[in-house]
Amino acid sequence: MEGAVSKRAQENKNLLILIQEVHQKSKQCYDSPRIYEALKAKKMPVSRPRVDRLMKQAKIRAQLKRRFKITTDCKHDYAMSENLINRNFTATTTDQAWVSDITYIKTLTG
Repeated sequence: MEGAVSKRAQENKNLLILIQEVHQKSKQCYDSPRIYEALKAKKMPVSRPRVDRLMKQAKIRAQLKRRFKITTDCKHDYAMSENLINRNFTATTTDQAWVSDITYIKTLTG
């Protein structure tokens, strides 16, 4: 029986399908510990290292979302320039309004 698939390989294949389903339902946010907990809640007899190993073999990883970081600090005592444009972004002539962006400059506060 040369082309026969072992029982363990068949179980791994079925388990991988379940892992992929849980991973997709979590919007690809769950990694092996959470997927293991979800499978355990479904009464699946599986260990976390096995789930981890199958996920690594299938290259399934959690897609981490970046946390929102506030980049402006308006609660300070520094002098602020007056808002001369007031959201009127149309200019009738050249050199009427100048704008800039200094977010690329590194400071001690980040």
